[in-house]
Amino acid sequence: WRVSNRASVPTWPAQEERTMAAVASMAAATRQNHRASSTTENGGGRNAEKRAEEHHDHDLIGDVLETVPEGDACLKKGVIRKRRIGPKGWSTRTMYLTDHKILYSHPGAGVVVDSVSLLDIQNVYKGKELEQEQSAAAATTKPARGLKIGGNASSAPITEYDMPQSMKKDLEAKYKEEDKAGGKAIHAESELDCCFHIVTTPESIHTGRVFTLLCETEKSVQEWADAIQRARLRAKADDFLENNTEWRRAQIKLKNFYQHTWLQFMIVALIFVNFGANIAEAQISYTATAEQIQSFKTLDYVFTGLFCVELLVNMAANWWWPFWAESWNLLDTLIVFISLLSIPLEDIPGVKIVRVLRAFRIVRVFKRLKALRLIVRATVLSIVPVANTFIVLLLATAVFAILGKEMFSEHSPRFFGNFSISFFTMFQCVTGDGWASEVARPMFIEQSNLQNHIDENTYEAAIVEFNGGVAAFFIVFVMTITMVIVNIVLAVLLDEFLKAAEMEKMEQCLEQKENSAHISNRPTSPLEGLLRMLAGYSAEELSQRLQALFRFLDCDRSGSIDYYELSEGLSSLSLSPSVHVSLEDFQDLTQNLSLCNEQQKLTFSLFDTLVRSQLRTFVQKVVQDAIEAGGASGKDSGL
Repeated sequence: WRVSNRASVPTWPAQEERTMAAVASMAAATRQNHRASSTTENGGGRNAEKRAEEHHDHDLIGDVLETVPEGDACLKKGVIRKRRIGPKGWSTRTMYLTDHKILYSHPGAGVVVDSVSLLDIQNVYKGKELEQEQSAAAATTKPARGLKIGGNASSAPITEYDMPQSMKKDLEAKYKEEDKAGGKAIHAESELDCCFHIVTTPESIHTGRVFTLLCETEKSVQEWADAIQRARLRAKADDFLENNTEWRRAQIKLKNFYQHTWLQFMIVALIFVNFGANIAEAQISYTATAEQIQSFKTLDYVFTGLFCVELLVNMAANWWWPFWAESWNLLDTLIVFISLLSIPLEDIPGVKIVRVLRAFRIVRVFKRLKALRLIVRATVLSIVPVANTFIVLLLATAVFAILGKEMFSEHSPRFFGNFSISFFTMFQCVTGDGWASEVARPMFIEQSNLQNHIDENTYEAAIVEFNGGVAAFFIVFVMTITMVIVNIVLAVLLDEFLKAAEMEKMEQCLEQKENSAHISNRPTSPLEGLLRMLAGYSAEELSQRLQALFRFLDCDRSGSIDYYELSEGLSSLSLSPSVHVSLEDFQDLTQNLSLCNEQQKLTFSLFDTLVRSQLRTFVQKVVQDAIEAGGASGKDSGL
């Protein structure tokens, strides 16, 4: 099968025809053989018996082995090439687009070998868009320099999407063979334009996998992509209408309206305009005429009403718990409440301070500007560790205040008359505000000379004698508190602020990665959830785990498992990501059933070979990604 600008009839190898026959035989055998065994064994026997009983009368043709749609049920149908997940290469498939699913079958066969729900599709990429999206995702989510991101192999992110590069290698190898055979050479770049990629959501049963499909022409790619996107939007709209009440639908629409960029921009502009009006009112408050004062009051009423409406819209769009769980919404509510409270109380003298608090409306802008929000959150997160160090500073200052009161209260009651005055004096020394000229040096003057030779403004005429006790007291205080503990407070503040800021940046980076169509952390195998779990075991533990897993999957205790037992058993396990094995996945994993016995089943030795082969590929991919990430990090840092 090859790509050309002219119509061509694809031909399928004999192995593909044998696989089609195997599909039919598996369907017939599965309908007859999946019944619970009357005896159970140790190591998962009860679970296996329970699963067998649950599927005693399971209709496989109607569920697991679905039949292809016919007539009006099919919106679009065509023969395409589907990239395989096992050995590198492509499989010829007939693709059906319905109102709810995308179905794949062998050409000429009536059994569906794989399917994707339209609700599970995140996006459809044409040609090189996938590679471009990957590059944008890598640039957006690149961690900051000096930040170490660690993890074991079982939790390391797996990136499939050097995929276009691997596609190029396969295509270039194929074209080299065609050149040797005298065929027409077609560049891999041009064939990439004839591909499109169906990206699934991480929450679906496909756990974010990408299905790469190859058409004959770029026109076919455009037709398929447009048809899938239209059908996907219709399916989502139908699901939205079916599974949401009228109030919920209105709430979602209101939330989309409220979160629109232009509306948020208008709210930020309104906050700044209100803040400017507050500044102007404060500037001319003593010289303002009655008309100006009334104008500012009217303007304030308008701003208060607009902010109140904005808060009500936000509250209705995120009611109930999502609104109150957001701390910024609590701040908005408090500020709007204070603004409303200031209107009836503005003429009451004792509560005039409430009107002054309206100036805090500008704080609401922090919620909408990411750069300011980052600073505010970093400051809040650093409060606790800084507070601990600040308590040490206060206690040390209080100790010196008590010592100063006991030592100098008789001679210098102006600075150390009681604890409160003494503590304030020590606090003045901490700030460095004239502690030597305004506090220490006047204490050198003897009280008798102070009364005769100094007035309130100068002590230059006084007889000054050096007082070693006073000098030692202040030198020790300044060296201990001002030069050591205060700097420790500043160091802790800076360190915690940087940590909090880095944490905020990483959270924003992860949020962008989740909310966008980035595809840098998607599974490369339908067994990835299982492989992640097994990758952390030693060789001996791995053998034991595989034996226990095989006993769990073997429902009928026949000593072998077929596709149905493998698919149902793995999907029942609590794995992350979850495992879903379609019939086509089973064929790819077993290399077109070449790893199965004559009954198209897996014995333990064959199952062990299959899993270890997939695990080997998985670990190699993890190592490759780690090396590439390390090389990119070293390049960025100049190494």
